[in-house]
Amino acid sequence: MKETETKVHSTGGIGKKGLSPLSSTIILLIVSIIIGIIVMSWGRSYVEQSVTQADQNKIAEKQTTTLEDLNGRLTRGEISKEQYDKIKAILLT
Repeated sequence: MKETETKVHSTGGIGKKGLSPLSSTIILLIVSIIIGIIVMSWGRSYVEQSVTQADQNKIAEKQTTTLEDLNGRLTRGEISKEQYDKIKAILLT
């Protein structure tokens, strides 16, 4: 092939060069890392939100159970109405 001739590649382009394998590997690695960071960030916020909601549900369940126990103690005469009101105010804060 003479120096003045133009190379015709199998892709139909004239004189075009593609990315080297090293460049494409580096680009692929960078894109993968960026996608991984995005997914991990979303996953962390999702897990934190789920744990917070579960903790709130546990607290609400415990308060309900405690209030039921408190009502039972008042009904059985184990505590006075004043004691009941004080403990209930503490539990609901």
